Amino acid sequence: MTDSVFRTVTYERFEVPDRSVLAPIMRDRGPGIYCLEFANGERYVGQTVNFTQRLGTHIHGSKHHEAWTDIVAVNIVECPRQSLDEMERYLIRRERETGHKLRNKTFNFGFVGPSNLDQVIPVIEQQHWATGHGSFDVNSIVEASRRRPGPPKLLQHAKTQQRLETGCTLGDAVIADLASAAANCIPNLVELEGEYWTMSDLPGTSGGRFATLNVGRVEFLFHPRRPIVWEWEDGTVTDIEWPAVLNLPPGFGAEILGLEPDGYEPGDEFGLDSNSISAVLALQSGKYRLTAVDQLIVPTGSVGQVMWELELLDRLRLFVLDIMRMGDASVWRRWHSKQLANRVYRSIAKAVSGDE
Repeated sequence: MTDSVFRTVTYERFEVPDRSVLAPIMRDRGPGIYCLEFANGERYVGQTVNFTQRLGTHIHGSKHHEAWTDIVAVNIVECPRQSLDEMERYLIRRERETGHKLRNKTFNFGFVGPSNLDQVIPVIEQQHWATGHGSFDVNSIVEASRRRPGPPKLLQHAKTQQRLETGCTLGDAVIADLASAAANCIPNLVELEGEYWTMSDLPGTSGGRFATLNVGRVEFLFHPRRPIVWEWEDGTVTDIEWPAVLNLPPGFGAEILGLEPDGYEPGDEFGLDSNSISAVLALQSGKYRLTAVDQLIVPTGSVGQVMWELELLDRLRLFVLDIMRMGDASVWRRWHSKQLANRVYRSIAKAVSGDE
């Protein structure tokens, strides 16, 4: 099936004054798609081969979420089993485009439903952090900076001993970028280490990187070991020898550039105004299994400067929370470098104390 076929889909809608009405309505139906409506206006779109059983897990609760006692209506449409994923994806997108907030996780990056993260950081604290009013636990970072299991591999790599035009070594510039991103964008930094965020030290990913800061299942910041080169429409070439790549929420790059929403397509590349924002060189799109991203390409060592000059912090904090709410960092956990994290903690502690 295609989207053009799905556009004709209409639900059967049933109000739910109490749970007893659901069983006779759903009996012998399926497979298909359902859309739950909640008292607060939120919705949830799901697929099933057995409506009675699946809706029972929502009403009574399961390992995925607590019981939903605020369902006010159920919408259903039957669908061939082989088309369930496609139809579910389309109907989720349709609900989002019509302005409905969804409790879905699948196909719905930035979902509004309950999350395991809520058990670690209460929702109200997440909101405070995202708006710049959250607490910053300096003491835990200072304490963590005293751990000394050994130096990170990054600072032992021959290339990272090279000095940049700024006077510091490439290795120290990478550390400074990681520290800026971690301290400013990740809540409960020490508490969530290894669980919701990790750092990889000299990973071989995509041709090799000096370091990667991973949040949930998405890379948040990484430093390629290879130059990034563009040839622009006018024939000029940009060669960024030591780049840092900061991943932004999908579509946010277009906002930075002042583009219309349909003016930035995946694969497009843009140079930014070097007179007003000297550190930023380019923007491109990227994609992870969880979500698409806009990638800001800047010289290593300038991530902190760029975040402040472009006023990115509020959006980046929301982005980080959205990623964490979609799942933990278990996919990266085995490659987490405590040595690199320790060095980053030391950098943050020095910056906070003013002891540079």
